[in-house]
Amino acid sequence: MANLKTPEFTQMPDIPMTTAMKRAGVSQPEDRHVAKPARDLPFLLDGDFLQVTNDDVKTWDFRWARKHYPISPNDTTFVPFEALVNALGDPRSMDNSLVKYSDGQGNKGIVMDRHAEITRLFALYAIENEDIDKMVTAAPRVTVKTLSGQVVTILSMSSFSMA
Repeated sequence: MANLKTPEFTQMPDIPMTTAMKRAGVSQPEDRHVAKPARDLPFLLDGDFLQVTNDDVKTWDFRWARKHYPISPNDTTFVPFEALVNALGDPRSMDNSLVKYSDGQGNKGIVMDRHAEITRLFALYAIENEDIDKMVTAAPRVTVKTLSGQVVTILSMSSFSMA
């Protein structure tokens, strides 16, 4: 696998991509994994910096690796992806699915499923009874963009996916 020097974007193919399963014997069409084509989303990895604008009325302090990234109301700054995942959840999480990834530089990881991420956020913000409305008021209201200006929805006040 080649090393990625910058985040890459994928194109939506017209047909689903398939990869052959490793099996002994004769291969049949049903012996293939069908991969879902990727939408036009950024490829986010640990160490990436994202542009964050504070749309809230109070200052938010994102933290990662003993460093603080405070953002005053209506200010914009760059924050590491890991600090945003800590405070807002992982946008790579999916329903009922653990996602394993490799960044092409020898680093491997697992993205927890969406339920685990939301449960972690309830604990982080001390939200009782898994009340999503309380989470909306407790979590930072920010706009997150990649360095190329593409909007990334990490916690969109009602959903938990990438825009």
